[in-house]
Parts: sequence; structure tokens; C-alpha cells
Amino acid sequence: MPRKKAEAWYSDEELTLAIKEQNPWWQEGRLPSEFLRPFHRNAFYDALEFVDNGSSQRAVMLLGARRVGKTSTLYQLVNHVLAKGVDPKRVLFLSLDHPLFQFPNLRKLLEQAGKCAGNSTTDFKFIFLDEIQYTHDWARWLKTLVQEPVKRRIVATGSAAATLQARGPAEGVGRWIDVHVPTLNLVEFAVLHGRDAKPPPARFDLAHPDDYEALDATTAEMVRTEFREYLLRGGFPELAQGKYTVAQAQRLLSDDIAEKVLNRDMAALFGVRQLLSLKQIFLAIAFRSSDIIDRRKLSEDFQVAPPTVNQYVHYLEQAFLVRCSLRYSPTENRVVKSHPKVYVTDSGLRNAVMRRGAAMLDNPTEMGPVVETAVFNQVFTWAQENLATVYYWRNPQTDHEVDIVARTSEGKLIPIEVKYQSRIRPDDYRGLTEFIEKYSSRVQAAYLVTADAASAVSGITTIPAHEFVWRLAWAATNPRVAEFIERNRIFGTQQTPSATPPQTPGESGPSGKEGS
Repeated sequence: MPRKKAEAWYSDEELTLAIKEQNPWWQEGRLPSEFLRPFHRNAFYDALEFVDNGSSQRAVMLLGARRVGKTSTLYQLVNHVLAKGVDPKRVLFLSLDHPLFQFPNLRKLLEQAGKCAGNSTTDFKFIFLDEIQYTHDWARWLKTLVQEPVKRRIVATGSAAATLQARGPAEGVGRWIDVHVPTLNLVEFAVLHGRDAKPPPARFDLAHPDDYEALDATTAEMVRTEFREYLLRGGFPELAQGKYTVAQAQRLLSDDIAEKVLNRDMAALFGVRQLLSLKQIFLAIAFRSSDIIDRRKLSEDFQVAPPTVNQYVHYLEQAFLVRCSLRYSPTENRVVKSHPKVYVTDSGLRNAVMRRGAAMLDNPTEMGPVVETAVFNQVFTWAQENLATVYYWRNPQTDHEVDIVARTSEGKLIPIEVKYQSRIRPDDYRGLTEFIEKYSSRVQAAYLVTADAASAVSGITTIPAHEFVWRLAWAATNPRVAEFIERNRIFGTQQTPSATPPQTPGESGPSGKEGS
């Protein structure tokens, strides 16, 4: 029996209806207010620089996990260009995970969209493509669009799996710019909670810790309280706002992020067949976030070949579920890859898959790894923005370790040890002192991150974890985001800044899916 062509499964009329539903501004002249989120994150301004002033020969790719705010950022960019007076019918938005859009290629979709808007494909001056990895051969089509002699801007979103697929054949080299969209940092979390997110007295510089001043008592207490809630709920925007109970938020997070990524994306994007083994490996990492993993042991425990374990851990990284930290060596080609430290990318994700509630916050055994996970993730974000690299260090002769080592673009080292306890003993920073002695000429600063102790240790800055994460989050905040927070210090009224009442699960935007 002859195989049906893709066109046999859909009609142009069905495509037209779906495209028009995703672009309501063609009729209304504006983006409906219920899809606007007034709080702009760093990624918005990074992409905006390109949208307003960038080359039309490069696209922007917003990369991040599910539910971190990529779609919301696209809507904010749509609103921005419409507010500048751009003809609404020259602004196209396509959410490419729509079921109908799985059949045609990107060129066919754009041609149909042009007919819907009464334009040709070349008339679109701004094209926004959400979840681009779900379109067949997307990298080739995106490359073609970018190379066309048409002045337009293209912004797409996707998982890192998208770039992995594309860069195998070098389709995207030089054709788009990656903009990472992480989960909320502690400052953003506090803002969404309606707290008075007062900045530190002076901008925190990780490489020069002597320059910072103490927080005032009111701010310090607010930060401590928010930090505990942040560790529990995590930084996925919709679930961080507090409109759901912890149990509800965890169920949504586990079902909508972990399950969909592990059960759908891994099969669809990577062709993973042993989905149960993949899930077991992810759960093992989540249960032991911040541990050094033995891939051979994972292979034995879950009956998966060692190369497959390596591949699965890599896939989990590409899906923004975990991050790996390799063991530091002063010689790049001697960096040890066999025993990485592995962290989940968000403490709330860890708690969701483990079904751990508020009792976790009073369990010192659990809090240590959870706090280290939060500290690592904030340092990792700082490193991405500052062209630095993050490792851990271990001396096999003495078994002394340093949890985190940031290597700056100039080759300077910043070791950070996390000891989430109130009482600090000399043994707690022995790894730090050993590292400083070994690499004294390259160490620029050193930190001991604790529960609340601020005792003086020569050559080491001792700082409470909540204050360290808060200061580093402020240091990574785009100046325009900081201006927004300062202008809206009325958030201290405990009102969550939102243009409309928050959506409940199941409500959807123009894209036909829940806002993200």
C-alpha cells in the first residue's frame, strides 16, 4: 500500500485556523493583555538588543528547560515590536509543538502564514518560533531563512537538544546566538513573591569579596526567609509564585517537566529506547544531587552499558535537568571526566521528584546537598555570563575536597566550599586551605559558605548561604532589570506583579499551551 504524504493528514484550512489563533494581533492590532508578564528577565534584554539593533544574518535561540519563561519572553518581544509601531501583520508567532505543525516543514508553515496575513513570506519583519526543535529538519530551514537577502529578525526557543541535533552537521555555526534562560534566581523569586527586593549596598564582585558591605537587618531577615522557600519550591516561575500549595506545585513540576522531558522529549529528540533506565539514572542523580557519581556503578545498578550511561547523562544535561562539574586540573587536557559531580538544575525539581516537603528544611542531612545545589547553580549562571568555567577539586592523596572551583577567563581561581552548618571547625575548611596553598599564585578569592556563621578565617571569606546566593544573583542581574525592580519597590505590599489574574493549569495562551 503506498505511503501517504504528510499533506494528506491536514488541510490548508486547518493550518490557517491554527496560525490565526496564535497571532491574534493580526485582527486586534495588539497582544492581548492576559499574555503579558510585566517582569522582564535578563534573557529579554539580551534578545532585545538583537531585535532592535542586531544583524538580520543571525537568529537568536532562547535555550532553557520547560517552564522557565521562554514563551513569555517571546510574547514580551512581540509586544515590544508592536508598541514600536510595526505593522501587526508583519509580526509572526508560531508555536511549533502544535499537533498540526508536526506535518509540514518550516517553509510550508511560513508560506501558509503569509497567505493568512495577506503577505508573502518575505513580508514578515519579525518571526518568533517557539519550541523549534519539534519541526523536522529545522536547522536547515532556519539557516535558509537567515541567509535570505531579507531584512528581518528571527527569535526561536528550544531545548539544548535542538542545538545538539543541529550542530552535528554544523548547520547552525555562525547562524544564531544562544541566550540561556535559567530558572529564577533568588532575587527574581523574591520579586515574584512581592517582597521588597532591596539591592545590596554595593555590587558584589565574586573575585573581590572585600568590597561588600553587610545587609541591613530587615533585608537580611527577608533574604533568609525567602531563601528557605526558594530551596523548597525552586525557581520555575509559574510554580514559584505561591499560588499553589507545595504539594500541588511539586506534582505539576514532576508531571509537566520531569515526566514530559523524560518520557516524550528523550524519545522524540534523541531516540532513547530505554526510557525506564534513563528515568532511574535521573532519579539517582536527583536523590544524590551534589555527589560525585560513579558511572560504572550506575551501569551495574541499572543494567545499562557504561557508554550508554555516559550518553544518558549527557542527554539529561542537554535537556537542562542536570549539570555536571568535572574535577579540576591546572592542565586543561588532564581534567578528569570519569567521576563528575552532578547536580539537578533546580532544588525545587529535586524536591518534586523526591516528594519532599517543608520538613526537608529542618533536616540538616538533606539541607547540606540542597544548599550546595543552589549555590552551585548560581555560580554556574554567573560563570556563563562571565566566560568562566566551574569545576570541583579533590586531592586523591588526602581525600580533601573543594565543592566548587570557578576558573575565570583570565585563568584565576575562586574556590568555594559549602558547609551548611552554624558551627565551623578547622576541618571544615581544610580542603580550601590545601587548595589555596597548592595554587596560591592563581587564587583570586576563596569562600566558605555556611548556615549563618561569619567567623573570620585568614584568606577565606566566610558568608551565610542565603546572603551569598542573594548577592551573586544581584551581581548577575541586568541593569535594566535592576531599574525595573527599583521602580517597583511597591512589591513590598505582598502583591505579585501580574497584568492579569494568574492562569490555572489547563488555561492556555494564543499558542494553545499553558504560558511558560
